[in-house]
Amino acid sequence: MPQSNSDETTPVSLKTLWRLGGLSILELVMRTIRERRSHQLDARSAQFSYYSMLALAPLLILIIASVAQLPLDNVLESFLRAIKAGLPDNVVQLINGSSPILMGVFSTV
Repeated sequence: MPQSNSDETTPVSLKTLWRLGGLSILELVMRTIRERRSHQLDARSAQFSYYSMLALAPLLILIIASVAQLPLDNVLESFLRAIKAGLPDNVVQLINGSSPILMGVFSTV
């Protein structure tokens, strides 16, 4: 069994630990900016946030419709109270206005 060298236990300086692939800090920053532009990360992040926000409305409809089908008492009311505590007032008004419609539609199914 080979013995360990004393070099393994000596402290390593930060400069030798982070060689950055042989690049200087300025070169690394410039390469990062250039690659971000070439991969269009600004546009992709905007697209991701846009489509994520678009997906929230059907998700809320699905959750409200699922909760309306549960055979438990006051589940939808407690769900609406939880939404009121966590979301802005205009969103709460929109959900409160659409929840009776959803409850009526999905309770007849």
